[in-house]
Amino acid sequence: MQNVSYDQILPIFMHNPRIPPPNPLPLLPLKFSGGFGIDSSRIGTLFTIYGIFGCLIQFFVFPSTARRFGVLNCYKWCAIIFPIIHLVTPYTALIESVAWQQGIMLMIMIVKCIAVIFVYPCSVIIMTNSANSLSSLATLNGFAVCFSSLGRAIGPALVGVVFTWGMKHEYGVAPWWLLTLISIIGVAPIWWLVEGEGIPDDTGRNLNDNLSCEVDNEESPLLRRLSCAPSGVDATADSISINTTTLK
Repeated sequence: MQNVSYDQILPIFMHNPRIPPPNPLPLLPLKFSGGFGIDSSRIGTLFTIYGIFGCLIQFFVFPSTARRFGVLNCYKWCAIIFPIIHLVTPYTALIESVAWQQGIMLMIMIVKCIAVIFVYPCSVIIMTNSANSLSSLATLNGFAVCFSSLGRAIGPALVGVVFTWGMKHEYGVAPWWLLTLISIIGVAPIWWLVEGEGIPDDTGRNLNDNLSCEVDNEESPLLRRLSCAPSGVDATADSISINTTTLK
């Protein structure tokens, strides 16, 4: 909800006219309104850089970091970044230097990108590991998708209305502080989370930890056989084989 809402109003915020120079600091920290006054091509350039950094972080940083520090720890520490990001974003409009203004905004966007890339996969992993059966996992996923879709529908509409009101009454911080409040409410329960062990098998062990798989390379590089069996069971005598065929 907060991520979609943030991404919705950020380009509009950057396109809004700058605060007039004679009175750059009207009634801080609440009553002021303004943006960067930059055109759509410049905004597109900033978002392109933002997307490139996101791809690099997703493929090269997230896997090793989550493996080293743990999914739950990454989730906790990245989630607390969102309230800070939402709180400081509107005050970038007060920076007089255009270069510094856009540079700081780009750094804020990249930090937010890192938080998003870590938080969402980690939340899915934690939710999956919290289920103790396939049926409960299906129910849990259903509720998660339902509430996520509801938030994606309500969030941008609500924040958009508050943004319009804030610009009209010179309270440009209003939508950002609303996002800050929402993110704080979402972050608070995270510190009581306990990571589960996943769905156990019939013996009470985790299925993900008790499968030993090996790839048979005898056929060809494109035709491989994957044999899997629970640990302690002879994979050659009683195994599950998946054969792939060549597309012609």
